[in-house]
Amino acid sequence: MDVVSRELLEEEVGGPVADEGRVADAGRSHPPADLSAAVYGTLLVTSLVAVQARSDSSPEFVAVTILIGVAVFWLADTWTGIVALRMRGPIAWADVRAIARVESPMLTAALLPAVIVTFGILEAVPVQAALDVALAACIVQLFLFGLAVGQRLGKGWPVTLVVAGVDVALGLVIVVLKVMVLH
Repeated sequence: MDVVSRELLEEEVGGPVADEGRVADAGRSHPPADLSAAVYGTLLVTSLVAVQARSDSSPEFVAVTILIGVAVFWLADTWTGIVALRMRGPIAWADVRAIARVESPMLTAALLPAVIVTFGILEAVPVQAALDVALAACIVQLFLFGLAVGQRLGKGWPVTLVVAGVDVALGLVIVVLKVMVLH
């Protein structure tokens, strides 16, 4: 298990991961959610929406792609965490649940954009407008997650705004690359 994943898992379970690979004292209270998975999920959703926003894809296909795409990446990240922990020895179901919980913010990153695309499916708004708003929602999510991460650093608002700005910039780079490649 890489150092960062191990630290996140230890934070999630509120204690150290035992040398034999099991989570020590998994019954402790949970710390605040790690937002790296949420940022990763939002970047993934941003790319999925950006690639399909100007294509001939139906809004149903876009919504399903968002939900399944993020679920697959969540499952892959969860599984790699499990494999990394298993390399140290047998693991318990509590370990698996803890790893899945560490990665779960990735799933929540897909919800708002998928709901917005659903408005296009229901013809409450034009499909292209729903896709554009979903893409904008991804950028806003990146900014908000960046603010939350920046605040957790405890280094004041200037650093917080830089962290949020970098997250937004990366999201915008994805959008710009999509425009350059697909148009």
